[in-house]
Amino acid sequence: MIVSFEKISPSASAEFGRIVLLCVLLVLPFTFLVNIIGKETYIVAVFGVIPILLLLLFSLQTMMYVMIGSLFIHALFYYVAPGAWCAGLFLMSFVLTQREIHLDELRNPLSAAFLIYCMTIIPSFINAAAPLTNVALLHNLFILAALIHIIPVSFVRPESIRKSLYAYLLFILLNSFTVIVQALVTGKRAFGFAGIMFVDYAGTGLIVVTIFALTSKGTRSFLFSLLAGIFLTALLLTQTRGAWLVTGLTLTLMLLYFFFSRQGVWHQQGNRQALVDLGNRASPCPSASLAEFWR
Repeated sequence: MIVSFEKISPSASAEFGRIVLLCVLLVLPFTFLVNIIGKETYIVAVFGVIPILLLLLFSLQTMMYVMIGSLFIHALFYYVAPGAWCAGLFLMSFVLTQREIHLDELRNPLSAAFLIYCMTIIPSFINAAAPLTNVALLHNLFILAALIHIIPVSFVRPESIRKSLYAYLLFILLNSFTVIVQALVTGKRAFGFAGIMFVDYAGTGLIVVTIFALTSKGTRSFLFSLLAGIFLTALLLTQTRGAWLVTGLTLTLMLLYFFFSRQGVWHQQGNRQALVDLGNRASPCPSASLAEFWR
């Protein structure tokens, strides 16, 4: 089979040009930092990671794994958490890989609520001790807003949703074991390698595996129940009362919805269909995709 070079040359050149431009945009800032700070070990290590990140940018699913894993790194890199850095790379990957998505598809029912939330933050700048620093920290809100609108349109296939969710639960499980061991050894409250943010991750993970335990049967139900017990144990060992209250209230409301829905969906159509209906009300994903995902 003969392939014409003229047919593939323009697109290949365009892709190569994008990669070169991306390399320049990523390398120049780090080169500038090395000249200012010096050749610290972590700066040199970053240069080794850059080529890998460049390749990962062309796989949105892989960048999702990277971003999820970065959430569990309790550290700051130039006053910015690794999760924020990786979220920025995730957004770059979205731009590179999802070119067919139009702006009108990014509409989200959470947009208005998120805008109201941002407006409630504005009064806090009146008496701010360091206004410029506080404004700089707003990058977290911009990243969160972008993720809220991008993720629902990028991950509509059940397989992609399942893989991302399982990756998140895996990191919670690893940190849960770390918390349990630390608490048993030290006798004090522990947060593992994820830091204080683990209380939020454990709470959301506990809710997710509880839903899976309720909507599964046999061995799967037992395994998800076991995960729920591990997450709950780790959450209790963090000794964070606020997280206990929020997680407990959310679980209570979830169970109340399942068992006392005014439409009687839970009793009439079964556990799985009730969850599909619940997801259809809260998610822009089509019903067929949700049904396939839960199966």
